[in-house]
Amino acid sequence: SGHTSKTKAMVLEIADLSYVVVMSEFEALLLEARLIKKLKPPYNIVARDDKSFLYIKIDKRLEIPVVEAVRKQVAAKRVFLIGPFPSGRTVRSVLRNIRHAFPYCTHHRPQKSCLYVHLGLCPNPWKSEQSLIEYRETINKIITLLSGKSTSLTRSLTTEMAQASKRQDYESAAVIKKQINDIAYITQSFHQPEDYINQPGLVEEKTREQLREIQDILDLETTPLRIECYDVSNIQGAHATGSMVVF
Repeated sequence: SGHTSKTKAMVLEIADLSYVVVMSEFEALLLEARLIKKLKPPYNIVARDDKSFLYIKIDKRLEIPVVEAVRKQVAAKRVFLIGPFPSGRTVRSVLRNIRHAFPYCTHHRPQKSCLYVHLGLCPNPWKSEQSLIEYRETINKIITLLSGKSTSLTRSLTTEMAQASKRQDYESAAVIKKQINDIAYITQSFHQPEDYINQPGLVEEKTREQLREIQDILDLETTPLRIECYDVSNIQGAHATGSMVVF
């Protein structure tokens, strides 16, 4: 009840409802953007056509590329665009997750360091030539991640971390390790949107494969339906505590 006339018209035309299960919220946002671009839904509340959707833009032609949300623009060489995204909320959610792993700039050269520099969310590439070189490398990593190539990015970062540890630059190694962990959290077994479009039951299939692996490892007659994990600890033989986790 209480629908607008447009929503009432949309509801009257609904014949069926379906959904696609994905591995993570990050994948869901990218899949949503890809489906909107492909299907151009007529009743989309936020935007009626492709021109009013939001995109994430990174212009590598600039000395210091910024990461920003923009309306549709004409594609150009060395300008990275991903989208469309249905709302500012979606774009902010994607960018917020990425920024904690890879701090980036959202504005051009300021008169003084902005608040994001002090929060560790902007690397302040203006402070030195080396900072600028490192920032451009970070921009390439962000583009790689947004392009759905998180596996290759993680592999590259792992190599960087090993090299930093080898030269005893443990501070840099710790920063890279955090980036790897953040990528794992954001993507959680990342699959590209096309994987889900071509195979809507991908998550169910992967789950069945994992259960079959467990069945083989534990030499079970059938795939497990319930798994219980126990852990018991104590302090010097006293205060025994047990916990159980159920899948």
